[in-house]
Amino acid sequence: MYRILFFVCLSSSFFAQDNFLKAFGGANNDFGRGVVQTFDKGYAIIGITSSFGGVTDAYLIKTDSVGTMQWQKNIGGFNVDVGNEIIQTPDSGFAFVGHTSSIGNGAYDFYLVKTDKNGNTQWSRAYGGSSWDFGYSLAATSDGGYALVGKTYSFGNGNADIYFVKTDANGDTLFTKFFGKGNEEQANSVVATSDGGYFISGFSKSFSGSTSQFYYLKLDANGNDLWKKNWGGSGENIISQALQTPDGGYAMIGTYSNPLTNGKKGSMLIKLNASGDTLWTRSEVKVNETFTGNSVCLNAKGGYTWVGIADFDPYFGIDVNLHEVDGNGDDFSGTTSVIKGENDTDIPYAVKLTSDSGYIVVGETNSEGAGGYDVFLLKFNKQLQAPAYSLLSVGEQNKVEAVLVYPSPATSIINFSGKDLIGTYSIAIYSVLGELVSVTDNKPTVELSSLPAGLYNFQVFNSTKGTSSFGKFIKE
Repeated sequence: MYRILFFVCLSSSFFAQDNFLKAFGGANNDFGRGVVQTFDKGYAIIGITSSFGGVTDAYLIKTDSVGTMQWQKNIGGFNVDVGNEIIQTPDSGFAFVGHTSSIGNGAYDFYLVKTDKNGNTQWSRAYGGSSWDFGYSLAATSDGGYALVGKTYSFGNGNADIYFVKTDANGDTLFTKFFGKGNEEQANSVVATSDGGYFISGFSKSFSGSTSQFYYLKLDANGNDLWKKNWGGSGENIISQALQTPDGGYAMIGTYSNPLTNGKKGSMLIKLNASGDTLWTRSEVKVNETFTGNSVCLNAKGGYTWVGIADFDPYFGIDVNLHEVDGNGDDFSGTTSVIKGENDTDIPYAVKLTSDSGYIVVGETNSEGAGGYDVFLLKFNKQLQAPAYSLLSVGEQNKVEAVLVYPSPATSIINFSGKDLIGTYSIAIYSVLGELVSVTDNKPTVELSSLPAGLYNFQVFNSTKGTSSFGKFIKE
């Protein structure tokens, strides 16, 4: 079960049905890696499944606009197949990139798959040499083809180099490039830029011994590097994703190590101009707390929104952190939100702006779902609200107080007691699918007769104190 901390004020739209949480998967481990909002306002997810298919397969899921699954596909052969990033194609189908050991030339190869709108494979391609080649990101290009990046152990100058593959619309290779200095380089993100070239970002270990530095390159249309930059302090400095900004520059999100925080990591948003010069940076880091920057998108307010993990409470595991800032990297009156997972692990890998100015986030969770890990799909509305989670007012960061519920299992009524029921409060009850089924104001006893038997989540919001509590109960 989750808990969410919002550093925003309560609004009347809290119970609006423009947000949801869904989990997908089978009996084993399943992971979400990429998401895209589709032309029909639904969502397509790519990831990895060990519940269906071979050793692992690429896992393609299509949902409607409220996250209800419409279909799922496991794509791959008898060995390991992985999907990392997805786009929708002009024919309403999908293309995704990852890596495979089921087909190709080596131990692992880049894996590009094109499907129709129903997830049926139209073609697949493998790219690489005799060793390991891992694909992490793709972009659609203006000629109808694709640009793919990752890292290669098969080619290049060092231990591992950045591997860039340009294909036509059928996935046939037009050219390949390798970038590296002798140690290890990896590309995590590729952007097809407005001038017909490409922007690649990731990390390099060739400039600072065994530690990684931020590393990013600008390529022309033929894959020749126009400039490249590297910087960073001691420890890990890794760019996870980048995008081109409306001013022709770039925004990158990543993770860095700060020697002043007892070895803990922080997230960093970096704004560049069109020449790759740093205009400003925004970091989120605290002593004895870990933050990462995993994915970034433009927001509807002219700024940027990123997701990563937050790990600062030993009682509640690893959590999802969503952070929204303006065009200068400054907070909108403290609209940072943190989603809490109870003693479990919840990791986001991708965030996208949705057509209603909210956000869709995909990742992996062992707090919800059927197996060890499952894919989660989390929708925020434009007020940064998500379902069935607690609220805290601006600046409130204390632990929420427990609420006692009895009896459980319950039959016709359930009673609530505790400190959060002193003052003005409301009790919201949700199904395990995140659907709001009951709201009661200032009454500690809730009628359950109309509800079917099953497991329910609740949240108690005390508007007098600006605090919340949450939990579960069973209705027989």
